[in-house]
This record gives sequence, structure tokens and C-alpha cells, in this order.
Amino acid sequence: MAKLSEDLRSQLLELSLKKQFVSVIEASAYTGFSIKYLYQLVHQRAIPYYKPGRKLFFKVSELDSWISNSRNKTFEEIEKDAIDGISNL
Repeated sequence: MAKLSEDLRSQLLELSLKKQFVSVIEASAYTGFSIKYLYQLVHQRAIPYYKPGRKLFFKVSELDSWISNSRNKTFEEIEKDAIDGISNL
């Protein structure tokens, strides 16, 4: 599929904020990930999704959680954890 135009992306994003479940196109606009990448994540079962019949849907709250759980620690946080771990020995 072709890339979404910026105007269409903003319209889909606005619509997706009002819905509990979104299509793959709306999920692409919401997350900023390409449609192709979302399909890859679904194929790998790396992202929560729903597929009643042949249509693919994502729950907006689960997309938010999935993204939030993908947070990487900063170098400062890693360093602090290492110092705290050494201190507890």
C-alpha cells in the first residue's frame, strides 16, 4: 500500500482517538508505523490484535500499552540500577 498522505493521516488519527477498535490503516496513522510493518508484527504475533473473520483490528488501549511496555531505559537509569545492585551485595 502507498504511504498515507499527511492530511489523511491526521484525519485517521483524529477518528482513531474516538474509537475503541481501529483498522490496520487507522492503527498505522495512530502509531506512525507503516501498514506493512504492522502486518509483520501481526504475523510474528508481536502485537495484540483481533481478527474476526478476515478483517484485522487493534484495540487502541492495547496499542498504547504495547508501546508503553517497549520503553528502553536511559544510560542514567542503567547506571543507577548497576550502582544500586552493587550496593545491595
